[in-house]
Amino acid sequence: MRRGLGRAAALALAWSMSAAAGPLLFCYEDQISYPWLDGHGGGLDIQLIKQLQAPLRRAVLLQPMPWRRCINMLSQGKMDGAFAASFLPERSQWGLYPLLADGAPDGGRRLHSSSYSLYRLKGTTVDWDGSHLSSGMAPIGMQTDFSIGAFLRKQQVEIDDSNRDPLAILQMLRLRRLSGAALQTPRAEQLLREHPELAEVIERCRLPLEEKPYFLMLSRQLAYREPGLPARIWAELERQREAPAFQALLRSASQHREAGGHK
Repeated sequence: MRRGLGRAAALALAWSMSAAAGPLLFCYEDQISYPWLDGHGGGLDIQLIKQLQAPLRRAVLLQPMPWRRCINMLSQGKMDGAFAASFLPERSQWGLYPLLADGAPDGGRRLHSSSYSLYRLKGTTVDWDGSHLSSGMAPIGMQTDFSIGAFLRKQQVEIDDSNRDPLAILQMLRLRRLSGAALQTPRAEQLLREHPELAEVIERCRLPLEEKPYFLMLSRQLAYREPGLPARIWAELERQREAPAFQALLRSASQHREAGGHK
């Protein structure tokens, strides 16, 4: 009896301590990123991160906003985390990723993996052969502040990153204001399914530009206040992501994409 009461008291104390620490504040891009963000407060990334609350005994508050504002607030410590962020070395100056012993990002503790693809007007010669990107006279369009910009700059192509909306970028491509568009593949494919007038004239190049993991990036200020918490968060995300129930959601989303995919 005493042992049971002691355990209950210890759990109550742990809960009160975590509650006293306050909720965790995470921000994310306020655009649809199918199937990870649905634009209405849902999506697979949202579902996965919400599952942190029970095992961490900590409330998690999620706030959508433009990506530039999100990462700026993370760098200032006004947000505890930002998602979904691919790994860029320069971001490590003010944010934390899960890392391996050699300093490389630990893909095992990702939120998800996804790809970028190059889209072009049918009949044009814009292409990516796996090592070289050939572009036309107009720029390659991409979303503002998205990580694919680093890849495109290495290819030494002209970039137009003035727009946050991937649909607007595809429409600019249709009007020949762009030579091509470098977009996250699942979202671009969804837009082409929804807009057959675009699918009639736009196609995806055969090889993906990049395929990489995306993470919940955490603030250095959070790690300073609670040194052990980042590792617990990333380990719990991995555990929840690999759980049978969440894997079933991933398979369902993948089957939906394949059933309606634009080629």
